[in-house]
Amino acid sequence: MIHKEEILHKRPTEIQVYDSPSELIARLKRESTPRMNGYLAAGSGASFVGRSFSSAEHWFSEMGSIWQEGIKTVQELLAEIKSERLPPPRSRKRKRRIDETDGDDIDLDRLRQGESFWHQVRRDVTTGPTSFTIIADASTNCSHKSRDILWKAAAGVATTYLMEEAGYRVELWLMEYSQRCFTDRTDIVIATQVKRSQDPLNISKLSSIMSGWFYRTGLFAASCLSIKNRTADNTLGYPNYTLSKEHVQQFTNDPNYLVIKPTGKWDAVQTIKKAVTQLTEASERTRK
Repeated sequence: MIHKEEILHKRPTEIQVYDSPSELIARLKRESTPRMNGYLAAGSGASFVGRSFSSAEHWFSEMGSIWQEGIKTVQELLAEIKSERLPPPRSRKRKRRIDETDGDDIDLDRLRQGESFWHQVRRDVTTGPTSFTIIADASTNCSHKSRDILWKAAAGVATTYLMEEAGYRVELWLMEYSQRCFTDRTDIVIATQVKRSQDPLNISKLSSIMSGWFYRTGLFAASCLSIKNRTADNTLGYPNYTLSKEHVQQFTNDPNYLVIKPTGKWDAVQTIKKAVTQLTEASERTRK
């Protein structure tokens, strides 16, 4: 975990970076306060948050459980993308080829038929990047419904799925950036890694952690933490939609990062199209 203060774009900014959602959740449990617990116990604000929790203890007990609505939404978005017939990313998966003189193994059927029988398993050599970082920016105005925020998660998971199906590796982050989060007008950036590049894609886990309700409970609660004992503003500040490279570099040095922040299904579909096209173009500097 990283918790520090920096001057970003001439503004004092507190920065929280977590290696995993589990680390963030453990900190909330360890440093709980009545106000933080109030954000977690979203029983009276289920329409705004997206889920109802009777208490902070209930919230903690639900972390890691299966959330069917999130899974359904991601699957719905994947089905929508497939119906759009979006050109798939260039595949980097190893391909089996037939060779006349040398290979890794022998095709006995072809050998008996007097045909070329050597199998070679190779992938195209690429000079472009083969791994990417996708950042879902959860920062959202209070006028948006929780389900609007869920499309950010769905877009991030769907883009990750499409790229990894083609043989690329993807690291996935969830973050928020709020201006004037504290009463002294200090900003805040909170980021947690939700999938390492080598991890398998877990749609159930990611659709929960990257949901609108987690943003409006877990990340809101984390916004109350301050390394200088600052007091969080009653509004927790204002979502900032001008995320810069300077902010992103607080938690990743990957030059191949992409920030996504759709609100709504149509916006999510367009975001995925643009993301896959952009990442594919970056990787297509290839030679056979």
